[in-house]
Amino acid sequence: MRRRRLRGRWTPAHPAYRGTWASEREYINEQIAEHLPPFLTWLLGCCDSRQLQDGYEAGKLRVWSRPHPRQEGRVWIFELPRP
Repeated sequence: MRRRRLRGRWTPAHPAYRGTWASEREYINEQIAEHLPPFLTWLLGCCDSRQLQDGYEAGKLRVWSRPHPRQEGRVWIFELPRP
């Protein structure tokens, strides 16, 4: 039962909501690309997805997603600081 209640909380109304993306990787790539010169953004395509996410979160953030209920192939992205 508790799981059902928690799952219902993760909607765009939640403060952790960051937007709708194709994937967690797309979201993280865009966040990192904002800090890279444009001529280096191609490097993100060479990175391992799991390692890139681990580096982005660096023990200080948690990024997760939920399937978008009306847009197939899209997800809602959430991000919170780790306690």
